[in-house]
Amino acid sequence: MRFNIALASLVVLCAAPAHAETLLLNCRTIDNLNADPRTWFASPPETTEAMLRAGFELGVAGFMVEPFTTWAIDMEARQISSPESAGPPYENAEISSSLVSAAMVSPSGSVLTFRFNRINNQVTLRKSLDEEGRTAWKVAHGRDFPVLISFTQTCSVRSVPN
Repeated sequence: MRFNIALASLVVLCAAPAHAETLLLNCRTIDNLNADPRTWFASPPETTEAMLRAGFELGVAGFMVEPFTTWAIDMEARQISSPESAGPPYENAEISSSLVSAAMVSPSGSVLTFRFNRINNQVTLRKSLDEEGRTAWKVAHGRDFPVLISFTQTCSVRSVPN
């Protein structure tokens, strides 16, 4: 009898997809580290436009803007994306009962990480520019580019079936 119950439980667990849902996150930034681009210049530009232009010239403009505030985590596909972005999603997310995390390397070599703590509903986003990019920045603007830029967001979460 015990064997039949165990076998029936196994069949039920295998029949349903493990994560057949999408988590929709609506977030707001509550903390950041090294995220003020004005501190990355020996002589900060006078306007935001000039600052962003300097960022575009060296391929770091994406580091100068606030992160997206909406996220979709497709648990079955193990992808994390933002409806605010036309860029590629984070792929191959690691999913547990308490954490969803993923990382990607951008075409310019920057490392981007996403971590969603399912217990406290906080997202931590980290961006890191490669050594070559940080050196180019220092030569052009006279100050070190941060090794790590981090944002913490608190989120409301809604689950929808796939």
